[in-house]
Amino acid sequence: MKLGSLISINFYYGQGQGARGEVRVGPLPGSGADGGGKSGPAKDPEKQDRASNTSLYRDVTGKPLSREEIAKLLDLKKRDKEVRRHEAAHMAAGGTYVKGAPTYSYQIGPDGRRYAVGGEVSIDTSKESDPARTLQKMRTVQRAALAPANPSPQDRLVAAKAAMIATQAQMELMQEQSVKQEIQAASTADGGESSYPIKAIDIYV
Repeated sequence: MKLGSLISINFYYGQGQGARGEVRVGPLPGSGADGGGKSGPAKDPEKQDRASNTSLYRDVTGKPLSREEIAKLLDLKKRDKEVRRHEAAHMAAGGTYVKGAPTYSYQIGPDGRRYAVGGEVSIDTSKESDPARTLQKMRTVQRAALAPANPSPQDRLVAAKAAMIATQAQMELMQEQSVKQEIQAASTADGGESSYPIKAIDIYV
């Protein structure tokens, strides 16, 4: 990460890679059964059996997932939503200073699908041509870094660096304004000294 160029706002859950599976995409449930087909009120046994055959979480081979695998799958689904929501908040708040779409790191779930467990958004933190524009830009970068509901440590680091650049830009802006005021005051004083009172001139004929 280079300050003053492109930096990345990273968001990783720290999900391990040991759960990476080798199965491919299989059918997903619609009823939320826990693998035993025992949830919900009692129904016609034959009808319930037919429904459970299509509602169980399965891998590509058609084998139902275990309760542990289902729990892991549901956790991955939750993480995927949170990661994408997190990066979307960065994107929305960063506006034109965000460079490109988010990039994600994935983990294969027990159902063979890929689920995002980490994300990254790149944002431009280079200084602008004048302090006023730099100050405005860094304030936007700060908002983008802290936009998600739960900013990561990396997000807070980005916000802190943007705040540092913003402080420098504000000091430069104040110095420029001070210099302008001094020049204006000196110009006014010089103008007063160079003016002479007009005296009456008597003309005799």
